Amino acid sequence: MLALTTPAEGKIIYTPAHLECSLATGGCDWSMIDGGKKTFAIAIGTTNTSNHHETGMSVAPFDYTRSSQQINGIAESAQHAAYALLAGTPIKGKLFRTSLNFAEMAQASQRSGKSYFRDPWANSGKGVKNRYLGLRFAINGKAHYGWARLNVSVSKGIHATLTGYAYETIPNKPIIAGKTHGKDEATLGRLAQGASGVSNGRKP
Repeated sequence: MLALTTPAEGKIIYTPAHLECSLATGGCDWSMIDGGKKTFAIAIGTTNTSNHHETGMSVAPFDYTRSSQQINGIAESAQHAAYALLAGTPIKGKLFRTSLNFAEMAQASQRSGKSYFRDPWANSGKGVKNRYLGLRFAINGKAHYGWARLNVSVSKGIHATLTGYAYETIPNKPIIAGKTHGKDEATLGRLAQGASGVSNGRKP
């Protein structure tokens, strides 16, 4: 009977995706919580002059009007550029260096026939595959950590594909980039209940 009353410890909620973010669409946006309000947005834009063409990609909370208690944030460097995290990187408080809710991801420009690239997701013109945004947002006023996985190409302009995202259901608990489930999902209570107690949550 004791096992039946053991509270659930929480888990990682993972959502697979295939969301194209391009200059044609102006970017993309998504909700970290299935069926919830939009949480984050990626913007892609361009500027042109007679001798200069530049395309940029950035990430920000979807709604800038939310109060500071909403705790929206993007893991970023001191240069306010969003980290392109490798799988296995812990996403936690120290990655969130500033109070700004905006971070550059990639810049690609052409001047006088030469190409220039900057920011982590441009990767010196190589782009990236299976890299992770570190994200922090609020559920009922409490901070939760999550990640979004993207592939980014900068060979011709900038194009990104969001391939999945996840968050930790326990407030303030760090999450590992790329991790889609946690050891504590199968609690004593669920084991005692048998198959009927297993969550129907999505699996990678």
